[in-house]
Amino acid sequence: MPAVDPEVAGRITQAVIDLIESEGVDDIQLGDVARRARVSLSTIYKAFAPADRAGLRAALVFAAVEEWMSVNVYSRLTNPPYDDPWPDALVWLYRQLFEPWEANPNLAAAFIQARIGVRGARLEVQGQDAAEPIARRIVNGLEPAQRDAVLLMLDHVVHSMFFRVATGQVPVAAIRPAMEDTIRRLAAGRTARGRLRA
Repeated sequence: MPAVDPEVAGRITQAVIDLIESEGVDDIQLGDVARRARVSLSTIYKAFAPADRAGLRAALVFAAVEEWMSVNVYSRLTNPPYDDPWPDALVWLYRQLFEPWEANPNLAAAFIQARIGVRGARLEVQGQDAAEPIARRIVNGLEPAQRDAVLLMLDHVVHSMFFRVATGQVPVAAIRPAMEDTIRRLAAGRTARGRLRA
């Protein structure tokens, strides 16, 4: 919990978001954050309270990513607007999840960096809490084992793509098409055999 006024902590977080969007996550400097938020470095330390500068930078990036994802991705998730077959509805859901990243690749890079950090599991829970109930409703008509297999495979593909983006193998814009292709292949395998291929 920040030891400063929530409005001040919010300004600091927004300053980090703005700097990530414009400069990239690797170029975040504490002095730039302080200037943009109109606060002192000691106020930033009080608000985010790590033991060292490296810890402070990670805490700031984490707070920025958590806030950005909440406002720009998760708060906007809704059920599909019509009763599509499950593959089309899942494609629609993954578009909602990843199009904001395509428009803001620096925030996607920051998310991936924060996700592998000390508090990264909290970002995982935040995403699961927002998206998993919708995904489960979408695949609810499948048999339980098939439903669980589809969701598990998609989770593995997402994490694989995060790794590939983090290591520079693919751009952020490759995640959504990979998810759509996986969904189509899962649907085709289920249709061709009446069940998912193992």
